[in-house]
This record gives sequence, structure tokens and C-alpha cells, in this order.
Amino acid sequence: MKRIIDSVRRNLFNAKGYFLFALLLIFWGGQESFAAGWVDVNVGVTVSPSPVTVGKNFDVSFSLKEYKGESKTFEYVQLWIQDGRGNDLFDAATWNSVSFSPWQQKSFSTTTFLDPAWGRKPGAYRAIVRGKVAGDVPFNFGIISGSGAVNPRSFSAAPIIAQVPMSGPPGTTFTQWGEGFTANSTASLHVKKPDGTEYDPQPLGMDSIGHFEVPYTAPMDKEPGQYTWWVIDGPTGISSNQVTYTIEEPPVNPAIAQSPMSGPPGTTFTQWGTGFTPNSTASLHVKKPDGTEYDPQQLGMDSIGHFEIPYPSPMDKAPGQYTWWVVDGPTGISSNQVTYTIEQPPVNPTIAQSPMSGVPGTTFTQWGTGFTPNSTASLHVKKPDGTEYDPQQLEMDSTGHFEVPYPSPMDKEPGQYTWWVVDGPTGISSN
Repeated sequence: MKRIIDSVRRNLFNAKGYFLFALLLIFWGGQESFAAGWVDVNVGVTVSPSPVTVGKNFDVSFSLKEYKGESKTFEYVQLWIQDGRGNDLFDAATWNSVSFSPWQQKSFSTTTFLDPAWGRKPGAYRAIVRGKVAGDVPFNFGIISGSGAVNPRSFSAAPIIAQVPMSGPPGTTFTQWGEGFTANSTASLHVKKPDGTEYDPQPLGMDSIGHFEVPYTAPMDKEPGQYTWWVIDGPTGISSNQVTYTIEEPPVNPAIAQSPMSGPPGTTFTQWGTGFTPNSTASLHVKKPDGTEYDPQQLGMDSIGHFEIPYPSPMDKAPGQYTWWVVDGPTGISSNQVTYTIEQPPVNPTIAQSPMSGVPGTTFTQWGTGFTPNSTASLHVKKPDGTEYDPQQLEMDSTGHFEVPYPSPMDKEPGQYTWWVVDGPTGISSN
């Protein structure tokens, strides 16, 4: 319509045309096309950042220029924020009493935000520049041809998410948060695995300002690789940005331990280790008291690089210090070494026999435990008359035990016989 005015003005502006042009001004007075005068948007409207986030500040800037060589004064210039359909939401800024000299350009900027407390949510919005000349109705500024300006400027509000840290091994606790979602709503959390498949979406509650913050501790058996997550706003279906983080290969730092650290033969030790390559096979090494080694044994690791086994030491295990360690299979990295002690068995000789009586020729079974392993004891027998036979030597096995048959002679004198065994190394007598 400004082009129509210009054309009419050129044709009527002569000696006889002042009256007609005055009538034309009266006819167009108060209309948007004339109220805009010769000032329109020359730069912008620009919204930054784009997209914006509900609840966070964003900047809007633009320039107006007088481009016909005349002065112009406005009662005010305003920046309005509208919804995506062009309905006014709020006045973001007002500049009062704005005047332009011929050809002058003025820049305007303001900072505003979409307030979730007023129901602002992710979606489409517009920023539009308006003006008002005293005595006229408000109007929307046009744009100067060829300037590249835009009025209104459409922009979108999208939720934004983030996390720290961006990588870590299994067991790392990540903090994940987001803002700009619909307040007091439920969104859906999506996570893509390294193989491209997705976990089932999980519901995620937003607070009264459309924000969430959650800790996420990666399981110890979480597969290494890149994971990508995003959140979809419930009421609007608008998606946030995507965040990709990395689950690193667990560091191989083998460490072993056991309990208890000593005990006699027969003791059950619990041995365990952590920090090995998950789901791998390691080799168990054990050094004997004489410095030689047993053959290495294979030891399986679970999904978090851990093992735990019981080790019941044999009853004939030689006393002394044993040292063990475990070598990680894939890397060859060795654990620390653990030394434990197999103690001398306690000497507490105990003997018994069966049967407890019989006629000459009966075979009695006699046995004993609690003697010094692999030693020689002395067997004593007292006759019914109180005298003793000569002591006999009795060999103990590797657990300090013996068992012998005693076939009584056919001419053995009837009566009570008493026998006992004296431990060789210690001189301790049995019952």
C-alpha cells in the first residue's frame, strides 16, 4: 500500500494537487500502511540462540530505518512475542518516543524469556515488531525491500538436555539434566545402545519449571561403547537435542586378597580379585614354601572382572608360606601378590579302638589323630600286671593320623590292657 501512496503522491503533488493529497492523507489516516510511514525493518528480526529454551533468556534484535528522506516520530516501538499461530502472548519490550531523522537507522535489542509459570511450553513462536504514531492505531512494521529483513520472525522453543561427565568406565555416576520442557508434565527418556537398538523408553517427571536432574550410575557390567539419549516432551511431542556419551573399557588393574591369612591344614580360605578384564580367563599362580610353583590354573572372570573362590587346603598340605597371584589373560597384567601361612597342625593326640573287648585271636582296629604329621610316635602298652611291653614305633601320615589292625595272639593272657601313644617331635602323650 505504501507503493500506492508513493504513486499517488507523485501524480498529485503539483500546484493543484495539495488539496487532493491532503484528502488522501485523511482517507488513509490510522491505517497500518500509512502509520508505518517511511520507517520499516531493515535488519532482523533476529532471535538468538535458536532454538530457544523455555525458562531461559534469549535475545531479540532488529533495526528500523527511515528510507524516504523524511523525519518520523513514533509514540512507541514494541516487540511482541506470539504463539505459532500469530496470537499475541506478551509485550517483550517497549521503546517510547522514538524519532527518526531522514535516512536514519536505529538498532533495538532486548532480552526476554518464555516463562513456564505462564504455561509456555516447547513449540512454535513468533517475534514481531510494532509501532504506533500518536493518534493512530498500532501497526506491524513492514520490511525494506531487498534488505533481507523478516518481520515477524518465526522461531521455536525446544527442550535442552546435558550431562557430566561425558565418559567413564562401568560404575561411573553420570548427572543428567534438562530444561525447557512442559512444566509439571511427564516426558519420555530414550536411550540408544552402541549396537543401534534402543532400551524401552522410561517416563521422566518434570518439575514446576519444566526441569529435571537425575543421577545415573552405569552398572558394572554395562557394555563399553557410545550411548545416545534424548527426551521427548510429553504434552507437545517435541524432542530435545541428543547427547552421546561413552562407556569406556574398564581399566585393568588387578587386585587380589584372601581371608583368613593363616590356618592349619584343612582350613578353608576365601580368595577373591577385582579389576580384571570382564568375561575373560586369567591364570592363577602359586609358589610353594620351597620356592617352586604349582602348575598355573585357569580362573574365569565374571562380567565385572571379578572372581571369588573357596580354597579348602588339603589335610596333608605342608606347613609354610605360600604366595599366590593372578595374571590377567587379555593384557598379561599381574595382580599384587598375597602370602599366607599354612601352620603346623596343633598337636593334640587322641586315640581309640574298636572293639573294646574280645577273646584271644580277636583283631582290634586302633587309630589316632592329632599327631605331628609325617612323624614317628611311640606306642606304649601296659599289661594286666602293671608292667609294660617295650615301646613300638608308629608312623604318622601327612595329616598326623594313623590306623593299624592288632590281631591279638591266641595265647594272649586275659585281662585289661592299656595303651597310649606319645607324639615324637613334641613328647605330648595321647589319652
